[in-house]
Amino acid sequence: MWFKRIISTQYTGLCNRLEGLALCFAFQELFGHQVCLDWPDIAGLEVAGARRWKYTLLDKWMGYKVRDPDAATFHRLGRHRVLIQRGTTGGDQGILERLYRPTMARLRLHPDGRKGLRSHLSRIGNAMLVGVHIRRGDFLGGEEDHYDIHASRHPRVPLWWYIHAMEQVRQRFGHVVFLLSHNSPDGAEEGVLRERFKLLPSLADGRYNANGGHAATTNPVIDLFALACCPVIITTPMSTFSHFAANVLGPPSLAIQPLPVMHRAAPGLGITCLFGQRSPAWFSSLKQGTAFQPMMETAALPDPGSRVHLDWL
Repeated sequence: MWFKRIISTQYTGLCNRLEGLALCFAFQELFGHQVCLDWPDIAGLEVAGARRWKYTLLDKWMGYKVRDPDAATFHRLGRHRVLIQRGTTGGDQGILERLYRPTMARLRLHPDGRKGLRSHLSRIGNAMLVGVHIRRGDFLGGEEDHYDIHASRHPRVPLWWYIHAMEQVRQRFGHVVFLLSHNSPDGAEEGVLRERFKLLPSLADGRYNANGGHAATTNPVIDLFALACCPVIITTPMSTFSHFAANVLGPPSLAIQPLPVMHRAAPGLGITCLFGQRSPAWFSSLKQGTAFQPMMETAALPDPGSRVHLDWL
């Protein structure tokens, strides 16, 4: 119990915690801290070099909370024997950039999860698998007929845009099957999509984080890896879940986002290419218009060159 460690608990959502692992392994590399994870969704996930942990009162008493330190503070924190992670992106940015992709390469599904996911995705036959990530829960509703990325910190994307994007993708690529990933939109929304498009059966198998803003009926780890198997993903802006699936796990996917400002009568979309980059780049892609390329014609959507990504699993 007296070894040096940095403990990551459920201080935020899954993908923010995954990104925060780069900070954990930075402490391991520089100061010798063991990376310890006390996550409710850790079942089915392998993180090479980390160990499962049960956060205790002793940890709380001994631990020093790490909340997005600047570079100078980060280098002073190594003297603490027990660290409790409470932030995702702080630290020495040069070190985090260097360790980011190697840290993300530590993530894998357990063998049973890989086997089950391969079996589930085999249902697409020779179609192209297209992911659709709809974030609800803690993403706030906006005007029904208008979308503006600047309206709030996490604006809700209207269902009509997802329908438009799915129609454009189907027109461009022909034989497609959609994988719907969501944190519990109302039944009417999902019903509309299943009536209009060919969707894989749901991966739902229970209730996860029922008391939080990220409540869902699917295991978020399995859901995330399934979405990352899609060569094309219709995403939710500002969601790290979309970003991880498209740009962090597995091969790069074609990430489709809405126009930053649009009306129901004139919906539009574009693509973002940020493979291997950290989440701040994703946040700024629509907020500041960086790395976002509007697509004025459906035919302009590039061919991803693959029907499904499975080999990386």
